Amino acid sequence: MALNAPNASGLNAAPASIRGYGTGEVPEAVSEIIFRRSADETVLWRGQPDFRKFASSAFRTNIVAVYFAILTVGAYFASGMPSAITVAVMGAVAFLILLGLAWLSVKKTSYILTNQRVVMVIGIALEKRISIPLKHIGAADLKAHGKAGHGSIALQITGDQPLGYMLLWPHCRPLHFASPQPLLRALPDAAGVARMLADACAQVHAIERNMAGDDTSTMVGATQPAPAAPDPAAPEPSNGAHPQGAPA
Repeated sequence: MALNAPNASGLNAAPASIRGYGTGEVPEAVSEIIFRRSADETVLWRGQPDFRKFASSAFRTNIVAVYFAILTVGAYFASGMPSAITVAVMGAVAFLILLGLAWLSVKKTSYILTNQRVVMVIGIALEKRISIPLKHIGAADLKAHGKAGHGSIALQITGDQPLGYMLLWPHCRPLHFASPQPLLRALPDAAGVARMLADACAQVHAIERNMAGDDTSTMVGATQPAPAAPDPAAPEPSNGAHPQGAPA
């Protein structure tokens, strides 16, 4: 199994009226995602991560904020207000840097689901387009983020693993270094996307099973070779009778 990024030449734009999550209709002039499509390929869904959930899950901004808040309080009681202000400023700078990276990542990210594959357009400085055929998705794990419907979907790929962990990060399942799993991270309607993905994968696998069944039936129903004609020179098989004059 090979996961190949679409070729950059001869690309077709996705339709202008594709419903994304959380944003209603996504105008092509505002969010144009270009990728190669076959003639029988249909875009089922396209969307982007939620910024706040992406920042907290990928860059751990909530943990960083709590960490520096504790350090600031500790510095205040240990060394006074000047030290606390210094730590607070350092924490604010680190927090803003992480927020900026998260914002750029979300701005440069698009997830696309078609009836044949999942396409991930990711990368801040260098855009990467990763195409994952649905027939190579062995399983999809949905993890909810809170009670508002947000969540992430990890894709378990069957076969070879040509994609590296650092190539996918932060769009990969955490700590799965040996077998990286692409991750549709921080989706506002994760359950709905998971259902669409499951239906699309089931349809692809059903088509493959039908094709395999057609091949088998063709082989079973094929014309069998006719049996060879008996050789006239061969002696007749004995049925227990003996010719006249022959000893019994």
